[in-house]
Amino acid sequence: LEEGGYLTSEERRQDGRRVKYYSTTQRGRETLRRLRETIKTPLKEALRELLRGERADSSNT
Repeated sequence: LEEGGYLTSEERRQDGRRVKYYSTTQRGRETLRRLRETIKTPLKEALRELLRGERADSSNT
């Protein structure tokens, strides 16, 4: 993700350990926004179908 320009990282020392902190770049934020929009509707539909199936199963018990 760093090589693709979606994230940047910064290494810091903390209690004698190296800790890497990641941040999204503008490109990463834009890509994430587009992905969320792309999967939002199909995911909602899949969850609705799953919940309908669970309700049907629970009414049979």
